[in-house]
Amino acid sequence: MPPGSRRFKAKILGPPDYTETDVQGQPMDNWPLVDERWVNVRDLARSRLYQAQQVHPETRAEVDMAYNTTVKEGMRIQIGDRILEIIGHPADPDGRRRDLVCTCREIKEIEAEILKYIFKADDNPLGEDVEGTIDAQNKKVSLTVPAGADVTSLVATYELSTGATAKVDDESQVSGETENDFTEPVIYTITGHGIKEWTVEVEVAE
Repeated sequence: MPPGSRRFKAKILGPPDYTETDVQGQPMDNWPLVDERWVNVRDLARSRLYQAQQVHPETRAEVDMAYNTTVKEGMRIQIGDRILEIIGHPADPDGRRRDLVCTCREIKEIEAEILKYIFKADDNPLGEDVEGTIDAQNKKVSLTVPAGADVTSLVATYELSTGATAKVDDESQVSGETENDFTEPVIYTITGHGIKEWTVEVEVAE
């Protein structure tokens, strides 16, 4: 094994499948699983790394895979929370090599976080904006609405991690549009490269 190489269980993803659509009918970027196998990953030589990081923050790596793995540029390799995109053509011209060698770049993981959550007075009969308290560690949002408020059909305006999506009971959510009943805690399923469940609790002031 070359110096610096490590062996990982990897998921081979791609090509993108755009058959799913979001609530606006726009194609969703879905990367289906093509294969799953052990691979060797090693960092490329990093000459002038400091300068390179200023203009190209992605980490480049070489990935060695079994010769019978079907891969091509633009496909992705998921190793734990790391997502590598194949940018160099696999080197296996005659099928005799033991491994395919692909040059990859690491792309940033899409987080599955709620960054901001608010009930706006313009969208809800609350008389004032009510902003939630975000507890990122416990994946919880807490809000207190004015006394006597009806919480059975409130519209939340929220900000998620870039690229993430939200569902409640398998129903896609649209910030500033979708109504939910907050009589009981509402569970949001936030999907990035991973999936996290967030609990939103609403208390009515006395």
